[in-house]
Amino acid sequence: MVKTQVTKELSNQGKISSEFAHRLSKLNPHQVVRVLVLLNLKNNINLLSNSQKFSDNHISAVKNISNMEKQAINGIHKILQDNDGKLLAEHFNLLGSIPIETTVNGVYELATLDAVKAVIEDQEIYPLESVSFS
Repeated sequence: MVKTQVTKELSNQGKISSEFAHRLSKLNPHQVVRVLVLLNLKNNINLLSNSQKFSDNHISAVKNISNMEKQAINGIHKILQDNDGKLLAEHFNLLGSIPIETTVNGVYELATLDAVKAVIEDQEIYPLESVSFS
Protein backbone atom coordinates (compact mmCIF):
# COMPACT_ATOMS: atom_id res chain seq x y z
CA MET A 1 0.00 0.00 0.00
CA VAL A 2 2.72 2.45 0.99
CA LYS A 3 4.73 1.51 -2.11
CA THR A 4 1.74 2.24 -4.36
CA GLN A 5 1.19 5.59 -2.66
CA VAL A 6 4.86 6.51 -3.01
CA THR A 7 4.86 5.38 -6.66
CA LYS A 8 1.95 7.68 -7.49
CA GLU A 9 3.46 10.55 -5.55
CA LEU A 10 6.79 10.20 -7.32
CA SER A 11 5.16 9.95 -10.73
CA ASN A 12 3.59 13.34 -10.02
CA GLN A 13 7.00 14.72 -9.11
CA GLY A 14 8.55 13.18 -12.21
CA LYS A 15 11.53 11.76 -10.33
CA ILE A 16 10.91 8.22 -11.60
CA SER A 17 9.54 7.71 -15.10
CA SER A 18 6.24 5.87 -15.39
CA GLU A 19 7.95 3.17 -17.48
CA PHE A 20 10.64 2.60 -14.86
CA ALA A 21 8.06 2.62 -12.04
CA HIS A 22 6.07 0.01 -13.95
CA ARG A 23 9.13 -2.24 -14.30
CA LEU A 24 9.99 -1.75 -10.62
CA SER A 25 6.45 -2.71 -9.60
CA LYS A 26 7.00 -6.16 -11.13
CA LEU A 27 10.08 -6.82 -8.98
CA ASN A 28 10.44 -8.02 -5.41
CA PRO A 29 10.85 -4.93 -3.14
CA HIS A 30 14.15 -6.37 -1.86
CA GLN A 31 15.60 -7.12 -5.30
CA VAL A 32 18.75 -5.11 -6.03
CA VAL A 33 18.78 -2.88 -9.10
CA ARG A 34 21.32 -0.47 -10.55
CA VAL A 35 20.27 3.16 -11.02
CA LEU A 36 21.68 6.59 -11.74
CA VAL A 37 20.75 9.31 -9.27
CA LEU A 38 20.69 12.80 -10.79
CA LEU A 39 21.46 15.73 -8.50
CA ASN A 40 19.01 18.62 -8.53
CA LEU A 41 21.40 21.38 -9.62
CA LYS A 42 18.61 23.98 -9.83
CA ASN A 43 19.87 27.29 -11.20
CA ASN A 44 23.55 26.66 -10.48
CA ILE A 45 24.23 25.35 -13.99
CA ASN A 46 22.89 28.60 -15.47
CA LEU A 47 25.12 30.59 -13.13
CA LEU A 48 28.13 28.54 -14.19
CA SER A 49 27.46 28.83 -17.90
CA ASN A 50 26.56 32.52 -17.81
CA SER A 51 29.46 33.71 -15.68
CA GLN A 52 33.13 34.13 -16.28
CA LYS A 53 35.44 31.66 -14.61
CA PHE A 54 36.48 32.76 -11.13
CA SER A 55 33.89 35.55 -10.99
CA ASP A 56 31.92 35.87 -7.74
CA ASN A 57 28.85 34.27 -9.38
CA HIS A 58 30.90 31.39 -10.74
CA ILE A 59 32.61 30.71 -7.41
CA SER A 60 29.27 30.93 -5.60
CA ALA A 61 27.69 28.42 -7.99
CA VAL A 62 30.59 25.99 -7.56
CA LYS A 63 30.30 26.24 -3.76
CA ASN A 64 26.53 25.72 -3.93
CA ILE A 65 26.95 22.61 -6.08
CA SER A 66 29.61 21.26 -3.71
CA ASN A 67 27.33 21.82 -0.69
CA MET A 68 24.39 20.24 -2.49
CA GLU A 69 26.52 17.20 -3.33
CA LYS A 70 27.58 16.79 0.32
CA GLN A 71 23.98 17.02 1.55
CA ALA A 72 22.81 14.59 -1.12
CA ILE A 73 25.56 12.07 -0.34
CA ASN A 74 24.66 12.17 3.38
CA GLY A 75 20.99 11.44 2.63
CA ILE A 76 21.90 8.79 0.07
CA HIS A 77 24.25 7.01 2.50
CA LYS A 78 21.50 6.67 5.10
CA ILE A 79 19.05 5.25 2.55
CA LEU A 80 21.66 2.85 1.20
CA GLN A 81 22.48 1.59 4.71
CA ASP A 82 18.79 0.90 5.33
CA ASN A 83 18.34 -0.84 1.95
CA ASP A 84 21.49 -2.92 1.47
CA GLY A 85 22.73 -0.54 -1.21
CA LYS A 86 26.06 0.88 -2.23
CA LEU A 87 27.53 3.79 -4.15
CA LEU A 88 29.34 2.71 -7.30
CA ALA A 89 31.35 5.97 -7.40
CA GLU A 90 32.73 8.26 -4.69
CA HIS A 91 31.28 11.50 -6.06
CA PHE A 92 28.71 12.83 -8.47
CA ASN A 93 30.18 13.29 -11.95
CA LEU A 94 30.31 16.61 -13.82
CA LEU A 95 26.77 16.07 -15.08
CA GLY A 96 25.49 15.62 -11.53
CA SER A 97 24.87 11.87 -11.63
CA ILE A 98 26.11 8.96 -9.53
CA PRO A 99 25.62 5.22 -10.10
CA ILE A 100 24.08 3.27 -7.23
CA GLU A 101 22.99 -0.28 -6.47
CA THR A 102 20.05 -0.58 -4.08
CA THR A 103 16.81 -2.42 -3.55
CA VAL A 104 13.56 -1.47 -5.24
CA ASN A 105 12.46 0.08 -1.94
CA GLY A 106 15.74 2.03 -1.88
CA VAL A 107 14.99 3.45 -5.34
CA TYR A 108 11.68 4.84 -4.09
CA GLU A 109 13.32 6.28 -0.97
CA LEU A 110 16.11 7.94 -2.98
CA ALA A 111 13.50 9.74 -5.04
CA THR A 112 12.06 11.35 -1.89
CA LEU A 113 15.24 13.36 -1.28
CA ASP A 114 14.97 17.07 -2.16
CA ALA A 115 18.53 17.02 -3.51
CA VAL A 116 17.57 14.36 -6.07
CA LYS A 117 16.18 15.51 -9.40
CA ALA A 118 15.56 12.02 -10.82
CA VAL A 119 16.31 8.34 -10.42
CA ILE A 120 16.76 6.57 -13.74
CA GLU A 121 17.64 3.06 -14.86
CA ASP A 122 21.28 2.38 -15.51
CA GLN A 123 20.78 0.32 -18.64
CA GLU A 124 23.24 -1.67 -20.66
CA ILE A 125 23.90 -0.38 -24.15
CA TYR A 126 23.64 -2.85 -26.98
CA PRO A 127 24.91 -2.25 -30.52
CA LEU A 128 22.23 -2.04 -33.16
CA GLU A 129 22.15 -4.83 -35.65
CA SER A 130 23.32 -3.86 -39.09
CA VAL A 131 20.47 -2.82 -41.30
CA SER A 132 20.97 -3.40 -44.98
CA PHE A 133 19.34 -0.94 -47.33
CA SER A 134 19.13 -2.67 -50.69
